[in-house]
Amino acid sequence: MKKIDNSMTDKEWYHIYWSYFELMSGQRISMLNFYITIEVVLFGGIFALLQLQNRMKWAECLVALAIVLMSIVFYGIDYRTKTMIHRCEELMTRIEDRYKPYQFGADPIHYINKKSNIWEHMTYSKWFTIQFIAIGGMGMALLIMLYKGII
Repeated sequence: MKKIDNSMTDKEWYHIYWSYFELMSGQRISMLNFYITIEVVLFGGIFALLQLQNRMKWAECLVALAIVLMSIVFYGIDYRTKTMIHRCEELMTRIEDRYKPYQFGADPIHYINKKSNIWEHMTYSKWFTIQFIAIGGMGMALLIMLYKGII
């Protein structure tokens, strides 16, 4: 019986991790675009409701609550995706650390992630989190103002 060699080289593993990294990064951007689209529609809906002659407080509150909930849900989805991306980065860094830079033909994550000033420390994750908090906070403020009768 012939023995099958299932071992893979570091280059093959690196290629797998890099492909998964690209896939997850693309999904993350697509998810963010979808989130922004949903929030624009919800904000448009609440502003349209506020313009009505006969106001529907229940609908206004429901849309404001949806703005908050969508921010929470999409933050959770983004957190999961971010975690998967970081796992790929960690595994690629382990492989890169065994070899000289650029041996695999792609820009190594380890060297891409070196940061020299404060703006370079503002990662996608930090900006996305700020966005989720800001939009969710606006939804919460709308909900409170509607509840208190300010709007």
